[in-house]
Amino acid sequence: MNGMLLAVWRFRHFIVSSIVNEFRARFIRSRLGAVGIIHPLMQVVIFAFILSHVLASKLPGIDNRYAYAIYLMAGTLAWNLFSEVVLRGLTLFIDNGNLLKKISFPRISLPLILAGGVLLNNVLLLLAILLIFLLLGHVPGCNCCGCHC
Repeated sequence: MNGMLLAVWRFRHFIVSSIVNEFRARFIRSRLGAVGIIHPLMQVVIFAFILSHVLASKLPGIDNRYAYAIYLMAGTLAWNLFSEVVLRGLTLFIDNGNLLKKISFPRISLPLILAGGVLLNNVLLLLAILLIFLLLGHVPGCNCCGCHC
């Protein structure tokens, strides 16, 4: 275990630069920009407007009309994080077979690069979700007593 942690520490710059390169390849260099973030953002907009305005869904005991959409998006965000890690992790070593043959590095780096890239993507998605709900007039905070603190 100590050897694995030491190897990760020695290759920390490789891991961080690989996460940054994966992020750049996914978003910045693509012609369509942040296509990966548009789909979940559209889910937020649809959930917020359809659930709050059309269906008038509410959580029991909470007066905020966007509370159910926020609740649903929190679960969706967590599920997207979990499912992306699991689905990409299934073929991680097969997908990076050429890299494994060409470069000598600790194999534990690949799951860390995957997890770092997925976390970075989901943090950006979380920030976008928070921005949408701020634009809708919902400020994160205490809603337990209706004090709008």
